[in-house]
Amino acid sequence: MTPKRMGYDDPDPMEHDQALVVFAGEDSDLISRTIVGLALHDPDGEWVETQCWRLSEHRDPTVRGTAGLCLGHIARRFGQVTPKSWSIARRLCE
Repeated sequence: MTPKRMGYDDPDPMEHDQALVVFAGEDSDLISRTIVGLALHDPDGEWVETQCWRLSEHRDPTVRGTAGLCLGHIARRFGQVTPKSWSIARRLCE
């Protein structure tokens, strides 16, 4: 099996209600793309940060890793994240 090629992608943001439907689904790639789009573009950093916390517990390790990455995007965009986010990022790195 050939490994999936990694590359830069800049997904579009999505309305919160639509994103919640995606997050409740089974498509890990779509979940990851959705949280990245929100982390890069959504003006409500607190809401996105909360979604990252939820997704950091997802059964798929790729989604969990993407949630951690997105906490970094939020920190970069808004200049801060909560102590809970730091704790989650540390846990995900372990």
